[in-house]
Amino acid sequence: MQSFLSHISQLFLKSSCQSCQRPTSEFFCPFCQAQLQTGIRSPLIDPPSPLHPFPLFAWGTYDTNLRQIIQQLKYKNQPAIGTWLGTEMAKSWINAKLHQQFPRLLVIPIPMHKRKQQQRGYNQAEIIAHSFARQIGYHHQPNALIRIRETQPQFELGLDDRTQNLESAFSLALNFRTNRPILLVDDIFTTGATLRTAIKLLENQNISIWGSAVTTRASPNTTFEASPLKRTTKNAPILKN
Repeated sequence: MQSFLSHISQLFLKSSCQSCQRPTSEFFCPFCQAQLQTGIRSPLIDPPSPLHPFPLFAWGTYDTNLRQIIQQLKYKNQPAIGTWLGTEMAKSWINAKLHQQFPRLLVIPIPMHKRKQQQRGYNQAEIIAHSFARQIGYHHQPNALIRIRETQPQFELGLDDRTQNLESAFSLALNFRTNRPILLVDDIFTTGATLRTAIKLLENQNISIWGSAVTTRASPNTTFEASPLKRTTKNAPILKN
């Protein structure tokens, strides 16, 4: 009887997979975990390029199973997914011994505008950055960058309009000071316009920059669904970059 009751209690204690809702004692069930692992990129670091003037650590590829959980993080009120992503990014960073090569980085997330963050309830980049920094032992300064201008969502714009859309969108906190190189953290990298804008601001203040870290890298031709907050019909179209 005791064994039977123990078995029943374990069934009730199990949570659901954050992706497929199957019962599991882990954050993702073994099937989804295996599927997500196929999205991890190799190599993890892209060298400086015209799209990104500093190294870019991109943990996964957006056009894989990772796409679904990032959409859940951003639009389905599942901030715990951001914590998981930050932790997994950190594990790969540590496995590549980057924490030994770069031991003094300061982690700063790309900010959201106050109004948009109030609608969503959180900034997914900040959750990812906090988990990533804590796992590695890096300093984390979530309010160093401020988004002072509300901008149109980048996925609604063509490539030529994205940089202009972000013009003067960010500022530095008045009391921000550091002697550590900056590691900017965001959720998705497509054209790099957001990160380039933040990097330009930091460079203008003579602040040292290591580069950026993102959960996933998408191709410029990736299609993105509109945020549910912006949908006006049940079957909203998929918008292209």
